[in-house]
Amino acid sequence: AFRAFLELVAGIDGTRPLPRFRGGRLRDHLPRGRTSDKGRKGVVVYFADTYASLVDWRLGLEAVELLERFGYAVEVPDLPGSGMPLVQYGFLGAARRRARRIVGALLPYVESGAPVVTTEPTAAYCLREVYPWLLSDEGSRKVASAVSDLIAFLSGDLEGSLVADGPFGGLRAYRHVPCHMRGTEDVVSRLLTKAGVEVFSEDTGCCGMAGTWGMRSGASRSQLSIEIGRRVSERILSYRPQIVVTESSVCSLQISHLTGLPVLHPVTVLLRSSVPR
Repeated sequence: AFRAFLELVAGIDGTRPLPRFRGGRLRDHLPRGRTSDKGRKGVVVYFADTYASLVDWRLGLEAVELLERFGYAVEVPDLPGSGMPLVQYGFLGAARRRARRIVGALLPYVESGAPVVTTEPTAAYCLREVYPWLLSDEGSRKVASAVSDLIAFLSGDLEGSLVADGPFGGLRAYRHVPCHMRGTEDVVSRLLTKAGVEVFSEDTGCCGMAGTWGMRSGASRSQLSIEIGRRVSERILSYRPQIVVTESSVCSLQISHLTGLPVLHPVTVLLRSSVPR
């Protein structure tokens, strides 16, 4: 019934697989008794965005666990997703309202010296680039300057803690760099190699999903998206990987659909491959 509702109201292509919703929210599953005064390295704000908060909160739990493992106290504000689809489809008024709400909630943390991290590349892009463009104010610029990808933020901690004989050691992995992370240093490939993973990657361009655009029915949407994705998937499969590693939740959906391979977030792999020293 829910699938039929999405097809009718949102125009979702009926042939497209949907992500599995785990039920509940990340905040409902966080361990009780967590306080922000336990971190020997200070407080970090985790902006989970939609996927890690509402779709598969296991990723959010892993992100919090990884941060806490390295001595950070983690705050997880009760916030909606970054709202990138509102921007993509031209609902700029609603996008500005969303941006003001999120910036307003994050700004006090930032002004107190806390960094903001996220596990979703599109969320980082919104916080760093889109919100300052939408709001044109000092608050959004302050928040933007404090935002990091979670793995990039922890790269120094991870460098000295990864073991090559962990559960992913010896596996062949294809590293897909999401569009919103292009132009930044790919620290993930280096860290995966330290974890004993044999990493393959090439610039295949966009996977074809482009946020929710690739989910919508029509020749100029889902059909074109799948055609682009097939070409990328053929290149991925040519390396004979056992897993694919990428940060983007929508890239993960596209690539798993078209390759049949397990697609993992770097947080999942590196959490299980690290031993704090």
